[in-house]
Amino acid sequence: MQDDVRVMSWRPQPIGTGFPESALRELEELVEQDPHRRWVIDADGIPLLTSESIALLIGVVRKVNLAGGAMCLARPMPSVAAVLRMTRLTKLLPLFDQLPAAVASLR
Repeated sequence: MQDDVRVMSWRPQPIGTGFPESALRELEELVEQDPHRRWVIDADGIPLLTSESIALLIGVVRKVNLAGGAMCLARPMPSVAAVLRMTRLTKLLPLFDQLPAAVASLR
């Protein structure tokens, strides 16, 4: 936790697997408890996003935004960043190449 910005990160995942659903469910539970917080998802080591993980992520981001909080994604792998850009989800979930830049953007 850095000030009022919470950084969430998970272990790197094996190639060919997506953002772990358990991680997104954990994030969803934490957001339920404190939706107005500012959140950074450290996506380093997450090689891809499945359609289910994208749907869960959209739901979490919308919940945070509606509560007056904010969320962004730091250090996405190129494959993850490409999917988010192609689907224009970067309008809901800004991307940052570096973790410090992501945290600074929410202060």
